[in-house]
Amino acid sequence: MWCEPRREFLARDELERLGAAVFLPHERVKRRQRFRRHQFRLVDRDEPIFPRYLFADAPNPTPLLCARGIVDVLRSGVDRVPLAVPDPVIDALRAVAGEDGRIRSWDSTKLSTTLRLRVGDAVKLSGSAGPFAGLTAQISSVADLDRSGQVKVWLEMLGGKVDVSLDFKLLGKVVGKTSSPEQADRAAPVLARHTV
Repeated sequence: MWCEPRREFLARDELERLGAAVFLPHERVKRRQRFRRHQFRLVDRDEPIFPRYLFADAPNPTPLLCARGIVDVLRSGVDRVPLAVPDPVIDALRAVAGEDGRIRSWDSTKLSTTLRLRVGDAVKLSGSAGPFAGLTAQISSVADLDRSGQVKVWLEMLGGKVDVSLDFKLLGKVVGKTSSPEQADRAAPVLARHTV
């Protein structure tokens, strides 16, 4: 379900009141909060992992659109068919979340291995990638690797390719190599980790 900005928790409560099974993965973060004109303090706040989105299990989502905080159901195509998130993704999120939906830990045991990443390589995401663990992604850019440790990949999700920036430590083993020479020239040696 697609929510209004910063109203995910209100929308979750409203959908539960209407009897829908709702899952809102969130984590505790520290944020600066202004309490006087030029003074700030750090406060702990729960923030959703996926801002403006939550997961609802309902055979017919139309009656849920009247809930406060809900904008629409995420839809695809000309027929505007509601999109379904695969059960393994939801199960993986629930495995690292508590009963209230708060993510406890993304960490897992890792083994270091040296990889040469190239644009176009297909890589399998490691177990520490949370709900994306085990998915195959295609590397789209390694330009930010030296500066921030980020690698851009394309994930096949929700009926299309989604461009996502990931920490290189979340990449597992390379599943497929590129074969074109111009892509091979853009290779970058990195130290990546994958789950044992």
